[in-house]
Amino acid sequence: MGKKQDSWYVIDLMTGEKQQTLTSSFAESLCPSTSLLYLGRTEYTITMYDTKNKELRWNATYFDYATMLPDEDMQYKMSHFASNGDGLVVTVDSESGDILWIQNYGSPVVAFYIWQREGLWKVMHTNVGVETLRYLTFMSGEVGRITKWKYPFPKETEAKSKLV
Repeated sequence: MGKKQDSWYVIDLMTGEKQQTLTSSFAESLCPSTSLLYLGRTEYTITMYDTKNKELRWNATYFDYATMLPDEDMQYKMSHFASNGDGLVVTVDSESGDILWIQNYGSPVVAFYIWQREGLWKVMHTNVGVETLRYLTFMSGEVGRITKWKYPFPKETEAKSKLV
């Protein structure tokens, strides 16, 4: 069995506070404003029952956010790398290799977004094994001073197929 439920979070861009949640069953009147961000979220629930004894076997719930993909000609100059297990994220300047920031969120990061005037855009990132990302990050600079990856970024070539 499965279920899909859409909702919108209305967030004040000036304060970052959630103003309200809009769903198909409940929506207060709220005047649209340029200082409000409407963040669409879809919740998917998949449930499997044992047909013989009618017991719940497993349940999976995940969320997806309504976003736009950036234009192909957009010059986005950052590369994001996320470990696939512990939440370590490293953002690197794509041209120079300079490490812009490192953060550990404590749980896996599954997507990156940027806010543009037109709305929320999803940006690409690369999932990397925990040990690999730690090695690339912490073994690439001088001891105690991580400022640049010494591993060069490959020059992009035209892909035959694009996976998103």
